[in-house]
Amino acid sequence: MKKAMILAEDFFHRRGGMILQVAVILIWAVMMMIHLERTFFASANLPIQPALITPEGINIGEEWWGVYWRNEKIGTAVRNQSREGGKIFATE
Repeated sequence: MKKAMILAEDFFHRRGGMILQVAVILIWAVMMMIHLERTFFASANLPIQPALITPEGINIGEEWWGVYWRNEKIGTAVRNQSREGGKIFATE
């Protein structure tokens, strides 16, 4: 009887480990699919930011500003907008 209990415990221990491994792999696969969808499919549908276009037209060039935290400057940020051919490229 004791041997049967040990075998049952060993079976469930191995079964639990396998279930955990399968769950981790499934979660990883779902996360990779979400990442691929956001990287390759959703980025093509991003709307143009209204701040890029003003009533005077498209602002071409760089715009710098400071980044502050608790009233202390901790860095800078830049937006660069350029026109190449018929396309407008904006990087931040």
